[in-house]
Amino acid sequence: MSEVLQANAFFMITSAAVVVFTLFVCVAVIYVIQILRAVHRVLRRIEEGTEVLSEDMASVRKSFARHGLIRGVLAVIFGGRKSRDEE
Repeated sequence: MSEVLQANAFFMITSAAVVVFTLFVCVAVIYVIQILRAVHRVLRRIEEGTEVLSEDMASVRKSFARHGLIRGVLAVIFGGRKSRDEE
């Protein structure tokens, strides 16, 4: 086999390997993008849940401040009904 033919075969094999490698990298990037989007959605839901939880904790804190410990716990458990003096 001549040296020119060997060089041509080497470059053909190398270019095919580069194309295959590039396709694998593109597929991997697509999967990474999908994973990052899913993580973003999960983080958004966590943020929304945290906001709701902080609002609930603020209402519990207000109930404890208004009614004291025992009545505050009962107000939180039984739905925070207004007492006669708050109406």
